Amino acid sequence: NEGTERLFSEIMRGKFDRPKLESWLQANASTSENLAGTTIYTVIHEGRPDRIAIVDAHTVVGSNTADAAPMHAMLERLQHPQTTELLKSNYAAVPKASPVWWIGRFASGESPSITLGDQTVGLGMPSNTIIIASLRYITSLEARALAITPSEQDAERTASNWNSVLHLARSLARLTKSQDPWTKTLSSAQVTQQGPNVSVSVTVPREALEALAKSWKDAAQR
Repeated sequence: NEGTERLFSEIMRGKFDRPKLESWLQANASTSENLAGTTIYTVIHEGRPDRIAIVDAHTVVGSNTADAAPMHAMLERLQHPQTTELLKSNYAAVPKASPVWWIGRFASGESPSITLGDQTVGLGMPSNTIIIASLRYITSLEARALAITPSEQDAERTASNWNSVLHLARSLARLTKSQDPWTKTLSSAQVTQQGPNVSVSVTVPREALEALAKSWKDAAQR
């Protein structure tokens, strides 16, 4: 993070309308560059450069860092793939039928957090925690994050922190008396711990997905 700004560099895999996304990027990008046959579009958003590249029919890469180096590094890794030990050791924990998933490790000194209202809340995960996040749709969208911590004591503290975050989110929802679909989604969130592993799962109803799609559509039309 730089100050209070949220920076990200992500590889996203799933289903999307490639021609529509490509058309939007071409219309809204201030600049573009070519890296080994892949076009990187730069869209200025809230004064920052958002770099976006369509790698293939199922993969999009994005980064909003000031430096283009993280974007270039991700594309180079995708163009010259190597199966890492982290992936080989933990892929079995990805729920079956999950078309979108992510596996990563938090290094020493990193402190992941989320924003609730005007508050930034730390997730309290120890160094070297492995996170496996996934999405799948069966009868509704199921989102899940599994934290594999170094020890059972670390898992207990992480579970306590995550439950505190959920409690704060639900309290904010009650105070604002919000009835939007995303607020209702909080009621399905559950944190569980088993040994050194902690998971949080949430079921996202159809109306919440429709509200999200509408907000994206409205933003695209501005």
